[in-house]
Amino acid sequence: MADDVTPAMPEWDIFIKEIRKEMTLKAGQRCTGIRRIFVPQNKMEDVQIALGKALSQTVIGNPLNSTVRMGSLAGETQRNEVKEQVQKLLASSQLIYGSLDSVEVVDADALKGAFISPLLLLNQNPFNSFEPHNIEAFGPVSTLMPYTTIDDAIALSKLGKGSLVSTIVTANSKIARQYVIGAATHHGGILILNNEEKIIPTFGKFAIIDLQSFDIQHQVTEVTGGLGRFAILTFVKKKEDEFITIEGGNHQNLFAYDLYQKKLDSLLKL
Repeated sequence: MADDVTPAMPEWDIFIKEIRKEMTLKAGQRCTGIRRIFVPQNKMEDVQIALGKALSQTVIGNPLNSTVRMGSLAGETQRNEVKEQVQKLLASSQLIYGSLDSVEVVDADALKGAFISPLLLLNQNPFNSFEPHNIEAFGPVSTLMPYTTIDDAIALSKLGKGSLVSTIVTANSKIARQYVIGAATHHGGILILNNEEKIIPTFGKFAIIDLQSFDIQHQVTEVTGGLGRFAILTFVKKKEDEFITIEGGNHQNLFAYDLYQKKLDSLLKL
């Protein structure tokens, strides 16, 4: 969440709903499931309360029951592994929602099934903690962490040492641009979420965009979709240090970097 988002804005509700969905979809057993949540320091308490309320509405149990929104893990072995990983995460974090020992279920046996409640952790010192950036509990588990500036958020995102996807929720295009450019080297894709919607043929209001990708010769592909509430920006790199050397003053890849920024500015209407 970017610092411009407040509880009175639609982006706030989008943020809370998306976290709940990403934590509980397939009981969190997805490679792109949300593991780290970065929130401005001055909004941590409000976000913690809102997420607790949202997660409490998740009905767990037999998926054949129409009221159920989250089923079990893949098996008892998987549940044990998730609990073991959470115990490691608790070395530097605290559990602020959910329980490792009990869970209420509908139309199911909590003892016989591999059920677990959504687990939200809080880490107050993310820059000095190894666990939340390096340990993954492959289930409905995520860690809430504070940041002060957008540069801090970018730096924290990179502590994961490379992720499939990152998301920023913001209504400010300049903040979105700064985050995308700063975090691009360590993420396969970056999703920008806001309340802007356009009706796009074929895609509907939820449009996915492959902004552009480079090969080693820095060839640029064209935008392949329309702009809607969801804009996915992808940057395919051959070498991990391509953007880092640019930021450090090496202009060898400046042409590709410049094209990337122009495409991004056009997409964000800057």
